Amino acid sequence: MKSVFIRIILPFTTNNITEMSERPSLHDSIIEAGEAIHQQVPLAQESTLNKKAEHWKSLHGLDQHENSNLTIAKQAAFSTLLKSALYSVYRLDGVDLPKLGSQQTLAECFAIAKKETNNEAFTRYFLDEIAQAAGDDTLHPVIDARHLLLDADNKPELIGRIFEEIVLQDSRRKLGQFRTPDHVARILADWSIDTAEDTVLDPGMGAGALTACAYETKIGLPGPSRVNEMYGIDLSELAVVMSATALKLVNGEGSPKVFAGDFMETVNPDAKERLDTEKAIQFPEFDAILSNPPYSRHHELSKFDKSRIKEIAQAESGLSLSGHSPMYLFFFIHAAQFLAPGGKMAFLTPSEFLETNYGEPLKQFLLNEFHIKALILHNNQDSLIFDGAKTTSCITLLEKKTGDEDSGHTQFIELSDWSLGDELLDDIKNGAEGVTNYGHIQLVDQTKLSPDEKWTHHFGPDTETNPIAKSPDLKPLREIGTLKRGIATGKNDYFCLTEHEVKAAQLDTKYLSPLVRKSRGKPRYNYTDEDFEEWTADGEEVWLLYHVNENRSEIDDVALDAYLRYGEEIGADTSYLASNRDPWYLVERREPADILATYMSKQGFKFTHNEAGVRNLNNLHCIYVDEYDKQQTKALLSYLNSSVADEIVRKAGRTYATGLKKVEPNELKEALVMDPGDLTDEQTTTLASLFDDLCTTARSDSEDEEDVIKQIDTYLADMFHQEIQIDSEPSTVGSIQ
Repeated sequence: MKSVFIRIILPFTTNNITEMSERPSLHDSIIEAGEAIHQQVPLAQESTLNKKAEHWKSLHGLDQHENSNLTIAKQAAFSTLLKSALYSVYRLDGVDLPKLGSQQTLAECFAIAKKETNNEAFTRYFLDEIAQAAGDDTLHPVIDARHLLLDADNKPELIGRIFEEIVLQDSRRKLGQFRTPDHVARILADWSIDTAEDTVLDPGMGAGALTACAYETKIGLPGPSRVNEMYGIDLSELAVVMSATALKLVNGEGSPKVFAGDFMETVNPDAKERLDTEKAIQFPEFDAILSNPPYSRHHELSKFDKSRIKEIAQAESGLSLSGHSPMYLFFFIHAAQFLAPGGKMAFLTPSEFLETNYGEPLKQFLLNEFHIKALILHNNQDSLIFDGAKTTSCITLLEKKTGDEDSGHTQFIELSDWSLGDELLDDIKNGAEGVTNYGHIQLVDQTKLSPDEKWTHHFGPDTETNPIAKSPDLKPLREIGTLKRGIATGKNDYFCLTEHEVKAAQLDTKYLSPLVRKSRGKPRYNYTDEDFEEWTADGEEVWLLYHVNENRSEIDDVALDAYLRYGEEIGADTSYLASNRDPWYLVERREPADILATYMSKQGFKFTHNEAGVRNLNNLHCIYVDEYDKQQTKALLSYLNSSVADEIVRKAGRTYATGLKKVEPNELKEALVMDPGDLTDEQTTTLASLFDDLCTTARSDSEDEEDVIKQIDTYLADMFHQEIQIDSEPSTVGSIQ
């Protein structure tokens, strides 16, 4: 067998035999061949290939990038290498195929392979036309290099990595394409697949990393396992080539059933018929469905596609879906149509559906159709699942209901260590809960889950088990204060001015209000008059055009009138907000807030004492606590900046890309806080003093800030006669976002 393998991987022609040590790397061979194709096939010229290239660019997110034609040429070289490697594997299997480089051209060899193997990867498509237009001689280096792929240790991983090196990250991000990391794929596959005979579907299979991992799981189980039990579909023909090659290189005779097409147009012949699917690809029911579906947001879809996909998913779910729903939400619903009763489905998606409005119907669908076995969030934001992907990912493990049986419990798993995947899978199988070596599991009765609530509340130790959070002495923030958004001007660059700009325009400061414009980079818990002077000296935008209440005809200040005319010249009066104001320059009315609160943060929310009396824009929330004196306000601020309050506020808000936490005013209003009016004089004095210490340490660049927060936590615990149980260590709060 070894000698046969050596003969198959000889160079494409005997005239080009080179020593193994002199051959370029696999990546270099693809780049070299791609550049040669690019030089010989000028796609910029008007031709049939050019028109096809424009369609390909649009489909693959390449239409807005320079050098997209070169990227296409590299993809063509990559596709040729994959098909050549796949061709060699079939020859190893004993399929009667002519040797590459014999009498037949490359195109003829692939056509024969398609007929003999029934593998869709050999179907001729656009990239074949590009490669073959360059001529077989141009393709020699990349065909010759196929042995490097055949000899690689982790072939599916290598295929995915090369694809990411060839295709610009921005293009993949636009389409929501991110390769599934191997350690994540193994969790999805090992949980979903029970027997070697399981049939498996991967919708949106991409480079085939997840599909190949699933097949490796199958063949590792007792009993016969065949590659033709693996199904997949993707819009891209290149994805079909990558996945088919990755699967075949794992092991097994026969051919996988992978197709190029729109997954949302596939049908289950046993399900309800749709009028638009006469020629659609038909799939049977599957034992397992695994997917890392496209992450594309609604604005990346055309109006027609968005309407079509939404209509399909609504018909299948019986639910009303939001037009803002991302693509993966529709994949969840459509994939369920192909899962056998009792079958398992594992999806890797962004976590936003757990807490957004558009996610509510999806959660209702999951509750209706599945036993939701587990939801897994990775809580280490310094090590995201996808390099370069601005998203916090969630693994959803589902088992399709077979009837009216009880739903059981759902495990909400907060994961901090991927290296303990086997232990994680055992805990999921056994229904474990509590603190683990890799994180924490919260067990929740599925019947108690509501689609209207934010399911992220259930990750980590339950807030309700936090003794301070359960204290009857706490009350919603709305009961002790008023919350408002900051001021939205419609054109900040015009309405916000530096001291230099004020003087240049000769504006009287009676028309202006002191402003904290950019709070980022100000790691302080209080803003003072001295701070305002410092910002002014540093050339920051510290003035807001605010005190102009007169109609235009009543303004007799020449400098102000000139500045308003300038605003009209640059379109400051035409923004959506300005065009709905009368007059257009009269911005929202807000008194300076007592407390300024961050609405978005990675490390922790921050509440700042506005001693300087500055106004703020909508990058900060306004909190007014008029009933309390300065000491009581400081005592409240001490509580608000504690780890206890930070945990409560985080769970009141929602989590976005790269672990960013966000809280809206209506959410912050419901956060539980202590009422400073209920404190004793001693408690007020102590907490106010601790807040002063916090302000001082934050300004001194010392490392004592976290220690002060711990002192506040300890004092609050003593005050409430409770032991604090925080689900994460107190973090030193960074700059206001």
